[in-house]
Amino acid sequence: MKFKKYFFGLTLLIVAVPATFVFLIQKSAGKKIVYPIETAERRMIEEKVLASGSIIPEKEVEVKSSLSGVVDELFVQAGDHIEKGAPLLSVKVVPNSLDLNSSEAAFEKSAIRLKTAEVEYERNKSLFNIRSIAEVEYLKSESTYHLAMEDYKEARNRIMLIKEGISSGARSISNVVVSPIAGTVLDLPVKQGTPIQERGGYSAGTTVAAVADLGSLLFEGEIDEAQINSLKRGMEANIKLAAIDDFRIPGKLTFLSPRGITSSGSVKFKIRIKFDRPADLALRPGYSAGAEIILKRAENIVSVKERDLVMEDGRYFAEIERDPRRFEKVEVTVGLSDGIYTEIVTGLAEGDRIKSRRAQGSL
Repeated sequence: MKFKKYFFGLTLLIVAVPATFVFLIQKSAGKKIVYPIETAERRMIEEKVLASGSIIPEKEVEVKSSLSGVVDELFVQAGDHIEKGAPLLSVKVVPNSLDLNSSEAAFEKSAIRLKTAEVEYERNKSLFNIRSIAEVEYLKSESTYHLAMEDYKEARNRIMLIKEGISSGARSISNVVVSPIAGTVLDLPVKQGTPIQERGGYSAGTTVAAVADLGSLLFEGEIDEAQINSLKRGMEANIKLAAIDDFRIPGKLTFLSPRGITSSGSVKFKIRIKFDRPADLALRPGYSAGAEIILKRAENIVSVKERDLVMEDGRYFAEIERDPRRFEKVEVTVGLSDGIYTEIVTGLAEGDRIKSRRAQGSL
C-alpha cells in the first residue's frame, strides 16, 4: 500500500514539474506576435509629375472698338454662339471739342492743298499736251494732285467720324463692332451707355467682348522649377477635373514656358496640355483641374509597396517569409516608383511573401 502511494506521488511529481515549467515559459513569453504579410505582385507603375491649373480655350480674342464713345446698343449676350463678322454692339460717338477743332483745321488745310494741286495739275496738263513741258514734270504734278485728293477725303471722313460716328468711302470705319472669329461670347464687360476708348496710339483700348472657340480647349497650369527639366513636349498626360470625380481626359504636353514666374516665393513655369474634347462631357472654360504628366511607365513588373522596404547605407532590403513567423533579410534592386509601389528588379519573385511595415497585430 505504501509502495502504491509512493509510486503515485512520484508520477504526479514527474508530470507536474514539466507542466509547470511549460506554463511558466508560455506565461513569460506573453502573446505571439503576428507580422502583417504582403505579396510581391505584377502591376503597372507610372512615374508622374503633378500640375494644377484650369481649362482654357485654345483660341480666345478680346474685342476692342476702333472708335471712342459710348455703347449705343448690344446685339448679343454672353453664351451666344456667333459667326465671324457678326455684329456685337454699336458705338455712339461723342464729339471731343479738341479733336473736332484739330480735325476741322486739318480739313481746311487739305482743301487748300487740293485746290493748289488741282490748278497746278490742269496747267501742266495743258502744257504737256502742246509739248511745252517734259513728261516727268507732268506726271509729278498729277501724282501730287491725287495724293492731295486722298488727304482731303481722309480729313473729311475724320470729321464725319467725330461728329456722327460714320464715314464714307472705301476706307470707312464703321461704328458697329463685329466679331473677328466664330465662337461663343464668353463675356460682355460693357452695357448700354458705357464709355469706351478706341484702340491705337498709346491706348490699348477698352475690351468690349471676349469671344472664344469652345470646340478646342487646353489645360494650362504651373509646375515647379525643380521638375521643369524632366518634361518634354509630346509627353502623355491625364487631366482630372475638380468638378467631376473619377474622370480622366488623356492629352499630350504641347507647351513649356521658356521663362519662369515668381509666385509666393517660388519659381513656376507655365505648361499647356492639348486634349480632344469628350463628346459626352460639357466642359467650360475656367474649370479648375489637375494634370498628371507621365515621365516613365513600366508594365507587368514585380513590385511591392515602398513602405515595406528597408534602406540601409544606400541599399534596399526586404524580409522574405521562409516559415511561419520566420523571415530572412534579403537585398533587392529597385527600379521605378510611383510613391506607393516600387519595382523590384532583382531579389524577389512574383508571389514572394514579405513582412509588411504597417501596424502589427498580436494574438
